[in-house]
Amino acid sequence: VMSKVRNILPENTKLAIYNSLFKSHLDYCNIAWGKSNSNLLSKLQVIQKKALRNVCNSKANANPLFLKHGLLNVSDMINYNLGRFMYQYTYDLLPKAFQGIFKKLQTHNRNLNYEINLLKSKGLKSIPSNSLIDYWNSLNLETKRSPSLHIFKASLCKFMHSQYNSTCTRPNCFSCA
Repeated sequence: VMSKVRNILPENTKLAIYNSLFKSHLDYCNIAWGKSNSNLLSKLQVIQKKALRNVCNSKANANPLFLKHGLLNVSDMINYNLGRFMYQYTYDLLPKAFQGIFKKLQTHNRNLNYEINLLKSKGLKSIPSNSLIDYWNSLNLETKRSPSLHIFKASLCKFMHSQYNSTCTRPNCFSCA
């Protein structure tokens, strides 16, 4: 759909189509499936970049396009949702059914970290209960102690966008030339 409307519709309309038909599928329940298979995740990332290039009628590096529209790539979308869930869990903003799922470390009052379950199988490390804790524990304390969910989400997006390189690093890149 995105390639067919590439030269017909204005960019803001194509962005609305991207968000409704494409981004919504990537965002749906990605806490559960997001850390499962890195090979499939990289394929999704290629497709996402292609769709975003179609939105912008561009053949160049996709990172500036993510920054321009305030979007996150697939892996950052997953981490964003993991962080948001854990922030809500830590500050009791989730329904009561989620209370008591994770075990706090003894130093929880100082660093807000949770205990990671020791698993014997590598395949089990990608289950949501582990990936949630793993990502939350990797965040810096200042971000974890954000005074509101809104401020937390904004600082997380700002950090993720700062990781995007806006210039192409490949020598003699076809698409950037």
